[in-house]
Amino acid sequence: MPPINIQSPARLFGHSLALFFAGLILSSLTSKYPEVAKIGHSMVSEVAYPVQSGMEAVAEGLETFWDEYINLVGLVYENQRLSERLVALEAENSKLLEFGAENERLRKILGLTQSLPIAGVAANVIGYDPSTWIKAVTIDRGSLDGIAEGQSVIDGKGVVGHIISTTAKSARVILLSDHSSAVDSIIQRTRARGVVVGSGLSAAQMNYILEREDVRIGDRVITSGLDGIFPKGLFVGVVTEVNPPARKLFRQVQVEPASDFTKLENVLVIAKLKGEIVEIDPAATPKEVK
Repeated sequence: MPPINIQSPARLFGHSLALFFAGLILSSLTSKYPEVAKIGHSMVSEVAYPVQSGMEAVAEGLETFWDEYINLVGLVYENQRLSERLVALEAENSKLLEFGAENERLRKILGLTQSLPIAGVAANVIGYDPSTWIKAVTIDRGSLDGIAEGQSVIDGKGVVGHIISTTAKSARVILLSDHSSAVDSIIQRTRARGVVVGSGLSAAQMNYILEREDVRIGDRVITSGLDGIFPKGLFVGVVTEVNPPARKLFRQVQVEPASDFTKLENVLVIAKLKGEIVEIDPAATPKEVK
């Protein structure tokens, strides 16, 4: 098919007007001169064909363009709807994952309360101390919930710290990693006694262990119950480094705390003992809570 030459609107109108008058003249001659009418019809057809073809091509082009535009609008709308749905599903999935993680943390804490003769109040960590010198957190339970200064705080892994101040609906917990923190502890394997103190960093130190005591990397450290704050038998951490004594008297022992103080979210404030704590092997998993 030869290429269609689309004429300008002005020329197309002129041709159409000329054809209209030609049609009137031919109509008047049709009754008198039939043969002339046939010849005129053929001439008009020849002249009108390109114009008619051009108009049909324009109409088909407009129709195709309109169909494609409608389809494009539909695709854009569908894509937007699917994108919004995807965002909503991702948010819902994130929420469900967070619920699952929190449920697991609470199950571990509840498992401790059932494994050990302790009663406590579960709390959420709602703030960290902004100071780089003080290692403390704020929890969402206070004196109205029975929280008092001096009570020990643990999570599903081990010792976290103890309460140093309270308000009606919140309390402040000094962490084991703080410089002022000190927990009277023993090496579970050999019963060697010392004091675990915070270093301000992730690791802690166990001081006052006599040079003659047998302490090895991997030994587990538990609370001795002699400091009046922490019940006996709570998991404190694991020995990671044992250095020779600097003055031939005490060993230098590094301890990795059981809890990660940078990721605290749920804790348990020990309110009272329901009996004497029996030392629990920290490697053992607390019995599953149904």
